[in-house]
Amino acid sequence: MEWIPSIMPELPPVDALMFNCWNTHIPQIISTFRPTFAIPGHENEMGHTIDHREAFWLTFRKMKTSPADYVVMGWGEWLEQP
Repeated sequence: MEWIPSIMPELPPVDALMFNCWNTHIPQIISTFRPTFAIPGHENEMGHTIDHREAFWLTFRKMKTSPADYVVMGWGEWLEQP
């Protein structure tokens, strides 16, 4: 994860940041990119067996201390920004 801060000067401001919910560096990623809001993904991935799926409750627990607003989405959901 050391490479992330080095690319920041080259990137435009981040509106939405999507990342895998099983990532172990979520606070660091969100703090580095400083998105308007964060969207964890990959919860309950149906392509995996049950023992390899991330639970929605676990994602909510991980995101509770997020330094950015966040949305935990399910299938078929959409997000409208004013």
